Amino acid sequence: MLILVISASACLYTIVDHFVIFFNKPTATTVNIETKDNGLPFPAVTVCNLNPVLRSYAEENNITEFLEVFLNPSFQSFVRDGESSNCNNFLESLGLTNSTLTLNEVYTDGGNEVENFIIACQFNENRTISEDCKDELQPVLTEFGLCYTFNSIRNKKADRFIRSPGRRNSLQLSIN
Repeated sequence: MLILVISASACLYTIVDHFVIFFNKPTATTVNIETKDNGLPFPAVTVCNLNPVLRSYAEENNITEFLEVFLNPSFQSFVRDGESSNCNNFLESLGLTNSTLTLNEVYTDGGNEVENFIIACQFNENRTISEDCKDELQPVLTEFGLCYTFNSIRNKKADRFIRSPGRRNSLQLSIN
């Protein structure tokens, strides 16, 4: 019985104590981020489409079968492992070695153009003016095909800076 009275008293004391703290409305901590006057440099951001070549381009150039093989993960393991002889034998067995197109040409000519791939691009570096940044996306050829880089060192515009954190204060892309 004594243990029950002590437990109930401790519980009642804890409940009252927490109500007092709650109704005193304690102040929340505020965090301020201090940076240089122009902010932190915004990094280069590269986006790629998982479909590196348009189907219409592949059909027009009669390379659909080649791309189905080439973009297959099992074929990519040949390329990654450096087994070029096995790779060439594999392509010859499928009769796919007669093309005059290079992979760079296929990616460059048959890749997604920025207008079809990126619907909208907004960059807001000073919280008040959000500007269209589609014209700042530089095409870059990668192992994933034709990709586009924002804030590239090849861009003629000055480097971009961020003055405060948050999704509304940086790069926003709408991708097709």
